[in-house]
Amino acid sequence: MDLDLIVVPYETGRRGVGMGAGPEALIRGGLVERLDRAGHDVRLIPVLAPEPANGREIAATFSLMVQVGRAVEAARQEERLALVLSGNCGVAAVGALAGLGGRPAVLWFDAHGDLNTPETTTSGFFDGMALSVALGRCWAGMAARIPGFQPVPERDVALVGVRDLDPGERAFLGGGGVRAIAVDDLRQDIPRFLETVERQVSTAYIHLDLDVLDPSVGRVNAYVAPDGLREDDVIWTVRQVVSRVPLGALAITAYDPAYDEDGRVLQAALRIADGSLE
Repeated sequence: MDLDLIVVPYETGRRGVGMGAGPEALIRGGLVERLDRAGHDVRLIPVLAPEPANGREIAATFSLMVQVGRAVEAARQEERLALVLSGNCGVAAVGALAGLGGRPAVLWFDAHGDLNTPETTTSGFFDGMALSVALGRCWAGMAARIPGFQPVPERDVALVGVRDLDPGERAFLGGGGVRAIAVDDLRQDIPRFLETVERQVSTAYIHLDLDVLDPSVGRVNAYVAPDGLREDDVIWTVRQVVSRVPLGALAITAYDPAYDEDGRVLQAALRIADGSLE
């Protein structure tokens, strides 16, 4: 398989800080070599924020989305798979969706909903609104400036492994648009979701926030939650998706190596990337 490995080493506009250190830690940890050994042709594509935006969360975030979109579009035009490594969820997701075009199904692996808006957030953390931006629920003016971006219909989105939700997120999911798939329901609900979307969508975007994994796998970042997925759950789900919908892009996000003292999360991420792309 021909892969463009799109590397975005930022957390909220800051390079190499917190989860922003994750993408380059995965590279240093041997991701490229592992994919090479598996027979993939890997091309590294670094994405960097323009200097004037660096350090300003919102400006840098949307600037990075634009660049990710261009990189994903270039990969698509050359019939290469985009594998995005990003500190933040929103940069990877909104950028990838803009670059894919068409009508993508979204499989969003995350312990959290990322469904807050400026009106519901209590933390002000922009990444807690990432899926809301992708759905067109907030920051619509800024998102409209991203070439190729179109909000994703709620019915085309599955939120997989979610278990730590704020009240506003619970209220939104109660509306029944986005399908929330609990850990215990994975094996029955994923095929049902795919059956409902496979004839309507053109491609799939798989978003893997690594804190969807159970903490027994390792501590991914500061936001881990108990009762998560196992590695084999993630790999099984990705394989189910690609067996029914063409895979347009895969993103791995939210890895903070400072919390991964024994390197177990790093190794799990490498195994997931390898196993998902067989």
